[in-house]
Amino acid sequence: MTTVYVSNRGTDAYTVDGAADDVQINQALLYAHNNGTDSLPVTVYLRGPYTYDLASWLLVGNNTIFTGDKTAKLRLKNSAGWADIGDGTTPQTEPLLKQRVNPIRNVEVHNFEIDGNKDNQAGYTWGKLNYIIMSFSNATNISMHDMYIHDSQSDGMRINLGDTLYFFNNVVERMGHDGCFFIRSDNFMIFGNNTKIRTNSAHRLWNTGHGKIFNNYMEPYALNSQSGNPGIQIEHSDDTYDMSGIEVYGNEIVNAWGEGFWIIEYGTGPNQSNKGLYIHDNIIRGAGRITTIAYNAGISIGGWNGTVFERNTIENCYNAGFQVYTAAGAATTLYLRDNIINGTLESLNASKPAFTGYGVVCPAGYNTTIQATGNSLDGNVNGNYYGTVSYTDSIRVSCRMGMYAAAPSVIDQQEPTAPGGIQSGEWGIVLPSDGEKYKYILYPFRMPEAGERCLIYPAHSDKYYLLKLAQDARPGDKIISVTDRKGQSWGVVGN
Repeated sequence: MTTVYVSNRGTDAYTVDGAADDVQINQALLYAHNNGTDSLPVTVYLRGPYTYDLASWLLVGNNTIFTGDKTAKLRLKNSAGWADIGDGTTPQTEPLLKQRVNPIRNVEVHNFEIDGNKDNQAGYTWGKLNYIIMSFSNATNISMHDMYIHDSQSDGMRINLGDTLYFFNNVVERMGHDGCFFIRSDNFMIFGNNTKIRTNSAHRLWNTGHGKIFNNYMEPYALNSQSGNPGIQIEHSDDTYDMSGIEVYGNEIVNAWGEGFWIIEYGTGPNQSNKGLYIHDNIIRGAGRITTIAYNAGISIGGWNGTVFERNTIENCYNAGFQVYTAAGAATTLYLRDNIINGTLESLNASKPAFTGYGVVCPAGYNTTIQATGNSLDGNVNGNYYGTVSYTDSIRVSCRMGMYAAAPSVIDQQEPTAPGGIQSGEWGIVLPSDGEKYKYILYPFRMPEAGERCLIYPAHSDKYYLLKLAQDARPGDKIISVTDRKGQSWGVVGN
């Protein structure tokens, strides 16, 4: 594989002078486009430590790997003043990384830093199409990973009409719009990113299907009105584009200014009656502080018939834990299974809806029914359920034992008179109590095989616990090891 180097050292094939470093980088990128093949792409490597100032945009072609040292930085120059290429109503500039050809294929961008330098670009409005970090259309096999991208006027990675897209292991801070935004695309993976949200969302899909969003961490860059809206935004407006096969799991969203998840269906989107959206094992805490909208919540959804929400933890969110925020365009049923929804607070908006402060909300007349089974709702300031919800809660037990393998009896639901523990033949873990109530949520589960994993969510805990049989255990042994999210481990043994 061929690699060409760019630096200010004077010893590499492409030498920058600090005046308009985009000139030499574009020469290297043109070489890659002209000489790379589908099986043998060419690598353009930025040496660091150095800050490459861009007076103009970079043109990326096919079969190109664009990488560099962690200490290499691309930075939009101060007062760049690129021309408005919009339609006269919406201002728009070229992106920092622009495609050289259309369609474009086989591009990988990774391992260095891109600074949008937003504070030194006068006269531009955040959230418009100005100075996007990377924007391609009709693009196949495109990835951005292990990057530090920050302080843009707009999106980080924006792809329209794409296929096979990857955005992973990036640190994303203070975007002027979305961290990554996939539009009318198919087959994607978004994972392992750490995002400080500004202006809109961390990750967004629009008319895009078949992919996964997992193991991402999101929080606002500051708790103020410039901190954006949702953590994850998923929207379907046109049934021309198939949005089936989306799975969202293992994400953690803390203090999102708007919703943790905002899931939107409008236009002809409802014509695709069951898209198979599966959202599970996510943690959302403290979302919904925004005061300019009425649909803030841990999770806010409209439409999306057949969507399953399973084993999510939604704690201390504002306005609602989970809510249907608008009428569905077609008869819709949503499924809530084994979720924890605790501590919902009233909206911070001056005008509060009737349902504010409830755990699960589905107002009458919204053409939507929620089927809720095995969920734990506790401490929601105005109540657990509001509207059209069919529910059977999880069984609550009062005891020192948090989990049992067997189904509980009536006796198990009474306050113990003496400290309990693991009894002969049982297995589980003893978890710290909250307020000396010894109240936990009982999740019955089958005995796993040696090495098999299962998730247990205790009530009144700020962590979830990963349980598995100890490495030296044999099938049938009553030995489990427990690992919390800080990596601390311990064991519990049944007699």
